[in-house]
Amino acid sequence: MAAATRALGRWRWRAALVGVAIIALVAVIATRGSAAQEGNYRTAIVDTGDVTQTLTATGSIESASRYDVTFQVAGTVDEVNVAVGDTVEAAKSSPPSTRATSRTPSTRPRTR
Repeated sequence: MAAATRALGRWRWRAALVGVAIIALVAVIATRGSAAQEGNYRTAIVDTGDVTQTLTATGSIESASRYDVTFQVAGTVDEVNVAVGDTVEAAKSSPPSTRATSRTPSTRPRTR
């Protein structure tokens, strides 16, 4: 019976030692994980000013839609009698002055 008690005592010590080792391992993993997360944050002193960010890219740009514009009379617009931001009502705006050209409608370049 003394041998059985001694074997039971050793088993308890071994189980306790394994339990402590598992707890220590979990604690080490948990502290390493939180240290890695702390490295993802950047801090800065608060200041007022403009925020700017530049993006450089290459590629081609295409219009989502395309319209060919044709006119009944060929000419060049010399002046527009309104400015950016002006409100213009229908039938109340004065027509822009134009200068006629010798181009015929069939030889005019088309707007893309």
